[in-house]
Amino acid sequence: MSFSVQVECYSSHTYAQEPRAFTWHGERYEVKRIIKRWRTPEGPSFRVQATPTTHLQHLQRALLLASASKPEQAPASPLSRLVDLSYLESEDEWELTIRNFIEEDQR
Repeated sequence: MSFSVQVECYSSHTYAQEPRAFTWHGERYEVKRIIKRWRTPEGPSFRVQATPTTHLQHLQRALLLASASKPEQAPASPLSRLVDLSYLESEDEWELTIRNFIEEDQR
């Protein structure tokens, strides 16, 4: 599932060379690192690790607890979110796709 999003990015000779931050549902997220970048016929795309916020951490914890058969099986370590940011050149807008969680110590 993908969502419309506002993205702040570095642009030099072309637009959307590197995302730096994005705003989604009124909350701003810093891009901690770019994990992967690729180009589609629609435009450039990036898989990024976003800085967690309190809202995001609560959402992650709730999803993990709901998916665990026993609450004690849910990881206790801090988590971050992986998202794909894709710039749709023909529509001049960004799209966000939520990917998964990674544990803090895997960075």
